[in-house]
Amino acid sequence: MSIKKTILMGLARHVLTIAGGALVSKGFLSEDLAMQLVGGLIGLLGMAWSADDKQQRSRKIPKALPLPDTSRVPPILPDNLPVQTPFASTKKSGGFILSERSRENLVGVHPLLVKVVEMAIAQTPVDFVVTEGLRTEARQRQLIIWLLCRITKSVGNGAITNS
Repeated sequence: MSIKKTILMGLARHVLTIAGGALVSKGFLSEDLAMQLVGGLIGLLGMAWSADDKQQRSRKIPKALPLPDTSRVPPILPDNLPVQTPFASTKKSGGFILSERSRENLVGVHPLLVKVVEMAIAQTPVDFVVTEGLRTEARQRQLIIWLLCRITKSVGNGAITNS
């Protein structure tokens, strides 16, 4: 609750307590009934303000936008680029070439990602290997658990470790 609403709730409680005291002194209410009414009214007022606050917050949160239709989006890389595919010739084109192991690991990977890897290997001054391509759900879970264990371990020690 904001400071302004906290002050208003305190003020409302005092006003209702004074009004209840006046009604008790005039003999219209018993002291117990006045305390119950003041407590009940403050509770209702608090719930109303809370509901209003939540409604105002929900207006500020934008609704999720629908995912765009990607069938009409042009490809990032044109199909006519002279890029090797995993099963293309292994001739060296000025840079390194992918090993058979790397090519096997690219089987099933999205064609655009394969093109990016092929372009990178052809242009890089440092050789690299594709160690994993398309992962199974079980392997992805295994890697997430491993990562979470490392994060937990590093947070517990106060520093990220390389173990």
